[in-house]
Amino acid sequence: MADESTNTICIVDDNDLLRKLYKVIFKKKGFATVEFAAAIPAIEWLKDNHQTLYSVTCDMMLPDKNGREVLEAIRSFPNGDKLTVIAVTSVTPENPQQKFVDELGFDGFLAKPIDANTFVEQVVEFTENKKKSS
Repeated sequence: MADESTNTICIVDDNDLLRKLYKVIFKKKGFATVEFAAAIPAIEWLKDNHQTLYSVTCDMMLPDKNGREVLEAIRSFPNGDKLTVIAVTSVTPENPQQKFVDELGFDGFLAKPIDANTFVEQVVEFTENKKKSS
């Protein structure tokens, strides 16, 4: 788990049930969450708070923008390149690692439906790997 000063994960997903599920799963592992159902309010909040987060999980298809636009906004913030942003989506191209990580610049990719037993561990693994490589 993250240290206490950065134990918050931002969840950006327009599916109310999934946001609630993610929140419960993260809470059981000691993480706090902040959740958004749309990209624009998430981006506005992230602009001032991104440096206080452990990581961000972001759906690729949102009602107002897409996950790539959320990622681009985060990367444009001061030190936004240091924040781990993970694509979580049901849209799975032939080679998701290449598409989401290599081409789009996400720090990781998780396919929906998520595995509730391994979801947090996967988010932590992506985040810790990014910290090691920074």
